[in-house]
Amino acid sequence: MSAKDVIALYGFSTRRERMIFEKLHDHFPESAPKLAVTILSGGSVEELVGAIKRSDPPASHCHFRESDKKTAERIILELKGQIPGFH
Repeated sequence: MSAKDVIALYGFSTRRERMIFEKLHDHFPESAPKLAVTILSGGSVEELVGAIKRSDPPASHCHFRESDKKTAERIILELKGQIPGFH
């Protein structure tokens, strides 16, 4: 069974969580669901947005513990200007 044959449902507590999920999916379509669940389970969306805005080193932030450093750096780089309220 390929990934295209699977139907998955995802629920979000807030619109901002959904927005982060969608942004991750836009930039990392192959790994977005697993990556998003890992990142969003690390703490609040506000903490994640703050970490991206400050370009926090990924290894020091709870959201990125499960992600490898290179992926976390790419997430910060690609999402920094993509989330409303960052500018």
